[in-house]
Amino acid sequence: MKSLKAYYISGLILFILIPNIWAKNSENVLKYNFPVWENATELDGTGLYLELIELVYKMSGYSTVRDPEGDIPWNRGVKNVIDNISDTIGGEYENLIRERGLIHPKAPIIENSIFAVYKKSTFPNKAKLINFNGKTIVEMLGFKLYKAIGLKNINLEEVSDEHAAVKMVLLDRGDVALLEEYSFFKAQKAISQMKSDAVVSEIVARRRLYLMFANTPRGRMLADAWDNGLRALVLQNRLVEYENIFRKYGFDSNIPDFTDFF
Repeated sequence: MKSLKAYYISGLILFILIPNIWAKNSENVLKYNFPVWENATELDGTGLYLELIELVYKMSGYSTVRDPEGDIPWNRGVKNVIDNISDTIGGEYENLIRERGLIHPKAPIIENSIFAVYKKSTFPNKAKLINFNGKTIVEMLGFKLYKAIGLKNINLEEVSDEHAAVKMVLLDRGDVALLEEYSFFKAQKAISQMKSDAVVSEIVARRRLYLMFANTPRGRMLADAWDNGLRALVLQNRLVEYENIFRKYGFDSNIPDFTDFF
């Protein structure tokens, strides 16, 4: 029978080894965090973003796990990446990632259209392009779409959701609501309630969205792993698996063009 001392020594060894074993195993585990977006980042691990991440990182030898906080606000999720609590969140526009001091892979995760919703009376002499100069832009809190499309001389109003953004325009408390494609289609009901002859919605920009990572050795490694996983799909003629996830959730128009990357 082992002495008490022997048990103590065995326990001490396990106490020392277990964290090291966990650290070693966690090197190949990508930890992500997202708000819950319908058909994109569901809590059960389904949705466009999460299934794309799982597919691509599996090609690079990684497993993936959601931050235990689950459904978290976007700004907190970004802060978690900055503070190295989580590995990644997305998608985000390239210039906004740089502004935060973060990095991104060479290849995007999706492509996205940015919509403007406004009253015809706001731009009575509009030609082909909207002149946003001096206008009040309404956006969802933290999205910074005005920066993504390079607007500078504007007044910004931020609201809680896409419906509130559209309502601000309807009530003449804002000139233009800027919405990402996903948010725009969620707000379609509110938009349809406006008089169709008085309200216009149009695409004002098309941009790539990326996963973002901390600018650390691990962050750079994980950003490279995304590119390597996509490259492996291309080389194995399996990119259709990536594209089919978009089709599965009705995001066909958001499939990126990877011609420039591989």
